[in-house]
Amino acid sequence: MNQAIVVCLWNIAAIYTSIVFYIKFGEKVECIKGFGMGLVITCVVFLCIEGAEKSNETVVDPNLPFDLSQSGYAFMAVLCGLAVPICFSYKAVYFRLSMSQYKYDCTDLSIDGQLLEHFILTVIYVVYICLNGFDLNELLIGSFAAITIVIGGVTCARCFALGPAGPVQSIFSTQIIYQVILNYFFFG
Repeated sequence: MNQAIVVCLWNIAAIYTSIVFYIKFGEKVECIKGFGMGLVITCVVFLCIEGAEKSNETVVDPNLPFDLSQSGYAFMAVLCGLAVPICFSYKAVYFRLSMSQYKYDCTDLSIDGQLLEHFILTVIYVVYICLNGFDLNELLIGSFAAITIVIGGVTCARCFALGPAGPVQSIFSTQIIYQVILNYFFFG
């Protein structure tokens, strides 16, 4: 099984988020927004399926401490792929609750989370530098990626806190489209 199929499962987050926000906040998704969510999910699924068809090689590491068949690994991957959207939905609910009930600004909450995440990544980068040496080009590319991730995270937090969550999650899931475009231009 190709990992692209698991990424397809992440798009269920838009459906999970819509259901959770309907139950918790009474937020209804308009028909046109629901149609748009369906188109986004369909587009990403087609891209993932196309990516899965290109790479049919399956590698199983015989050095793992436990023995599972390939179908066992596939089942675990699908299970994790279905659990990730639940975490995405929980994050969206947390942003909305932090702003409405706890009066905490979701921008601050998002930046705090990003600081913790990037502190951990900085520690990993220092270890990487110790093992492989310093490369200014890698640092600049990583810094640019980190800045865009922070801006994207803050923007998503604001959107989840203030807008209709299902369509926001659907738009958030279009990141795979941009990855495909960037991969095409940079790696052919």
